[in-house]
Amino acid sequence: MSKDVDVTNFMKFTQDETIKIADSINELLSEVEYKGAKLNLFLGDFIYLQVILKRFGESSQEKKHYFQKLSYLSRFLARGIKNRKSNHSKVNLHDKILFTLTSTKEYCTSLVFPVATKFKGEQLAFVGRDGSIVIKLPEGSSYFTFSNFFSNQCALKWLDEINKIWERVNVSISIICDRYSLGKDFYSDLLDKLMTATQYYESCLSVFKKSKPKAVVTEYDRNFHNSILVSAANYFNIPTYTFIHGTINDRNAYFPFLANKIFCWGENQFNTIKNWGVSEEFIIIAGNQKIKVSSNDKNKKESLKIKFEFNNKPLVTLTPNPVGISDRRQFVEGFCKSAEMDKNSNYEFCIKLHPSDTKDNYNDLLIMHPRVKIFDSDEITFNEMMDITDIFVIHNSSIGVESLMFGKRVIVLDIIDVPLYNVSELVNNNLVEVAKSPEELFVKLSNESNVDRERMKSFLKKYYCRTNGEAAEFIASHIN
Repeated sequence: MSKDVDVTNFMKFTQDETIKIADSINELLSEVEYKGAKLNLFLGDFIYLQVILKRFGESSQEKKHYFQKLSYLSRFLARGIKNRKSNHSKVNLHDKILFTLTSTKEYCTSLVFPVATKFKGEQLAFVGRDGSIVIKLPEGSSYFTFSNFFSNQCALKWLDEINKIWERVNVSISIICDRYSLGKDFYSDLLDKLMTATQYYESCLSVFKKSKPKAVVTEYDRNFHNSILVSAANYFNIPTYTFIHGTINDRNAYFPFLANKIFCWGENQFNTIKNWGVSEEFIIIAGNQKIKVSSNDKNKKESLKIKFEFNNKPLVTLTPNPVGISDRRQFVEGFCKSAEMDKNSNYEFCIKLHPSDTKDNYNDLLIMHPRVKIFDSDEITFNEMMDITDIFVIHNSSIGVESLMFGKRVIVLDIIDVPLYNVSELVNNNLVEVAKSPEELFVKLSNESNVDRERMKSFLKKYYCRTNGEAAEFIASHIN
């Protein structure tokens, strides 16, 4: 991306521009280490998801003074004091299998729980961000938040280490801001993220030194908190495993993997990851444990449609994936235009957002297209969406591929300047239909599907070598 590109507002960033900024951040911060961990590895999801969603201010920067380190130190101490007063301040992970939970809401546990329930409760510990648990954990297991790992004893160790790299960190962030005309808000946000990451890392090292788990298992090892936990486990040679949480398209936000072993879905993902340069010995073809294909239940479908205020007409669902916001809005707008062409109201239309996305990004579009309903990821579960949807419209989202396992019709709306990646294989093998415009999408909806069902079965077997319980049993046997 050239220097003269207007990027003072991240809402204008394209996918390619975002990746170029991510590459710059990775390159500069990979040269700075905190106790053996390269700082860029703590920022996988921040770079790819948060950067493209945030808006930053004018192009000016604040000089970072030493007293800021003391501010971060005081925050560390405050967390330690708060944790010491809680009933869960003593973390005992000795010889347990430690699973991460991005959230304890039901829709976020579909990868972890099928595997965790293959172990006895007393063998298990969970760590996440939520202070309150909204689902039932296996009996005998324990749950901690990342804040439970903080202690005052770690704070001065952290300050001593951060003094060694403080100037290099600030210089690296300044270079990035100058290169892309980014503002002081970006500068402060990235610095804050790095300081928080190193504090978590120091705390995890302290916990693992006293109480070493048998293994660490995560849904996604480049998530901010999970990347820190896995890096700390690697420091002590604790076995680490990561699931693949969705369709993988390019290396960004996945590679390099931090965990020792990667559980992938099937031959397709195995070959993709191998082509990125990952050695075969680190990749395990396990299947997708979250998919539980069940027969169509007409009564259940009807009750769910009532719950979500739909009638009994065929439901068409769009599932945008986390590409750049400008591309995503173009994708959503094209779908909404197709909905407006349905003058006879033969269909109903809705949008199921990715967990990183929010309705606020589309308020203006939805006002113009009131026929289209929109759901945040925590408003409707994966299985509920599968039960009520008749046709999925996708670009390259994993839910589109997964829906084929449920016998759903899938149409690819190819109207944005982002590659289809793995979905192109579905297109080339006539397993999904393709629309190149909103008008063509509406025509496709009006016609019968021409997908080759027998070829689809063969493809899906390669894509998901196992599902649900069979996949969970296989994964548990490898962890144990």
